[in-house]
Amino acid sequence: FSNPIDIELFKKHVTITPTVKNGIDWSTSDYEENRYANAYPELTPSTEYTMTIDAGMQDRFGQKISGPYNTKFKTPPVPAKVFIHSKGEFGIFEQSKPPIFHLNAVNVKTMKAEFAPLTIDTFLEMRRNTLASYGQGIGNVDIKKLPEYTSWTLEHKGKLDTWESNPFDLQEKLGRTLKPGIFAFWLSSPEHLDYDKKPVMYRQYFVLTHISLTLKFSGNKALVWATDMETGEPVSGADIQIVNLNNEVKASGKTDAEGFFESPITIAQFSSVNNDWEPEFWAIAKNKDDMAFVSSRW
Repeated sequence: FSNPIDIELFKKHVTITPTVKNGIDWSTSDYEENRYANAYPELTPSTEYTMTIDAGMQDRFGQKISGPYNTKFKTPPVPAKVFIHSKGEFGIFEQSKPPIFHLNAVNVKTMKAEFAPLTIDTFLEMRRNTLASYGQGIGNVDIKKLPEYTSWTLEHKGKLDTWESNPFDLQEKLGRTLKPGIFAFWLSSPEHLDYDKKPVMYRQYFVLTHISLTLKFSGNKALVWATDMETGEPVSGADIQIVNLNNEVKASGKTDAEGFFESPITIAQFSSVNNDWEPEFWAIAKNKDDMAFVSSRW
C-alpha cells in the first residue's frame, strides 16, 4: 500500500478463493511502515487463487480504495523429487527375508535404480571419500564398473503433486537370491536436480546377513556381541575384525561361547581426513559363508 494500514481492518476486507487450508495469519511490520500485509499461508500446489480487497478497505488516514481490487496467481507444482524411505544411510536385512526398499516419488516421470555388490575395501573407500568431502560424494568410485552392477529405469505414473511409495524387491527384480554380503542401492531421477542441475543421488548401503552385531566402545576398549537374527542365540567362533577406514585391522579375534569379543583399542588410531573429531571404525564379523558389520557411528 502507499500508506500505512490497520492489519485488523485489512483482515476484514480481504478474501482469497479457493479457501486456504488452516486460514491465513496476516501481519504488518513497523520496519516496513505498516504498508505491507505479509502472510505465509499453506497453499495448495498447482492451484489458481483469486485475492480480493473490497471497496471498504482504507488506510490509517481514512482514505478508501476506489473499488474492489482483484489479483490472480497460480501456485507452482511440488518440486520433482525422489528418495528412498529409510531410517538412515545404512540398512540391515535378515537373510531369510527379501530386501525390499520403498521408493518415494512426486512429479517425476522416471526413476533410475542402481545396484552393485561391494567388497569391504570398496565400501570403506566410499566411506572414506564421503567423510573427506563432508558428505558431498564418494570420490572416484564408479559402481557402474563393479562386477554384477545392475540398473533399472522405472516409469512413474503418479498423480500430479501426490507423493507415492513404490515397493522395490531387489531379489525379485534381479531374479535371484542374494548371498550374505554388502551392497549398494542408489536412486535418482533426471527430473530431481541439485543446484548444479545434476541429478540428486540417494545412496543406500545394506548388509544381508543372519548375524546381528552390537558394538560398545570407549576410548580404549571395544566390545562386540554377535547373535543370530532368527533365534537370538549367540554366534560363537565368529571371526571379528575392527578396522579403520583404510581397512587396516586394529584388533581381531573370535567370539566366545556367549558371542562376545572384547579388545583394547586406541580411539585416536581411527581418525581420518576431516574426521579427527569423531573417529570412525567398523567391526566386521565373518562366520562360514555369512558376514555382518557395525559402525562406531551407529
